[in-house]
Amino acid sequence: MKSLLYILIFAFVSIKAFGQDPQFTQINNLPIYLNPATVGVEQANKCQLNHRGQWLGLPSYYITTSLAGEFYLNSNQGAKQRIFRNTSVGGIIINDLSGGTSLSNTYLAGLFATELRINPLLSLRSGVQLGFGNRNFNANNLVFGDMLTPNGISGITTQESDLVNTSVFYPDLGVGGLLYSPSWSLGLSIQHINQPTYSIAAQESKLPLKISADLSLIFSLDPLVKTNQTPSQYIKPTIMYRTQGKYDQLDLGGTIFLQPMVFGIWYRGLIIKKEGAKWNNQDAASIYIGSKWDNFEFGASYDLTISSLGSSTAGSYELSLIYRFKKPKSINGFTPGGAMGVECESFPGGSGMRKFLNSINRRKRRK
Repeated sequence: MKSLLYILIFAFVSIKAFGQDPQFTQINNLPIYLNPATVGVEQANKCQLNHRGQWLGLPSYYITTSLAGEFYLNSNQGAKQRIFRNTSVGGIIINDLSGGTSLSNTYLAGLFATELRINPLLSLRSGVQLGFGNRNFNANNLVFGDMLTPNGISGITTQESDLVNTSVFYPDLGVGGLLYSPSWSLGLSIQHINQPTYSIAAQESKLPLKISADLSLIFSLDPLVKTNQTPSQYIKPTIMYRTQGKYDQLDLGGTIFLQPMVFGIWYRGLIIKKEGAKWNNQDAASIYIGSKWDNFEFGASYDLTISSLGSSTAGSYELSLIYRFKKPKSINGFTPGGAMGVECESFPGGSGMRKFLNSINRRKRRK
């Protein structure tokens, strides 16, 4: 009976937890999951695999796996910069599984983004995300009252047929924007705009709207000799706020890039907000280590649970693998973190940058 009680408790925990989207610690390695406007921001084709195991010490742990790809569609001609540029498409598929109760959610989405160039220092990207999900609950692993005998579990199939292999499909819509320069970026996204019905047990339950906002800064640690190079050493602090339904979360931290190695540290929680009667609304502290070689990038992180759940959760781990294809030689542009193009006019020292600054100086002299 004790094992049955644990199963039922964590089944309810799992169902409640699905009121929120699954999350990833390595938010810098999977930005399109939170904001469709980031699709193609690097102006390079790439694919990536992310895998996360959360709360492995609990009977009903979570396993989340995602596969994503981004494809660059158009390029600039020569030294000219188009008003709209860097149009890209992408796709992502996510599977989230609560192992103890066989409660799973599979989500597939297509993404599209394009960019408005405000000036050589500043660009505004906008993106849209169209997808659908399938939420499935398989009760075959649960033990119901009609399966029990004085000697234990009978092995007879439960008559609770309405609870077995139940699933629901739902559409989904999201939008996002990204304002960025070579040294900073500011993003905002709104997902589940249509607030689809996603509940298996209660068809009136809606998937809550999710709003994400983030700010990242870039501090280069090495002077750039050429304008067509990304800094090999820089620091990228990031702050991100997310809210969904009655839950909200703040991520604080950053990464330091010392090519080919990458290191990061994060805090997740809201210490200024109460959790019940206590000022202790915090979730986890995370460490990250990664490495880049050729076109590959690998990352691993570990979350130490600092919430009231304590050490019994055994924390969470996350792995990521990214492959970037060879970039088209005709690309001009800039991205958060430095120049990514072959003939980047927008990065400090580039020809486009010099023309822009010279035009501003001429206007001042005329006045």
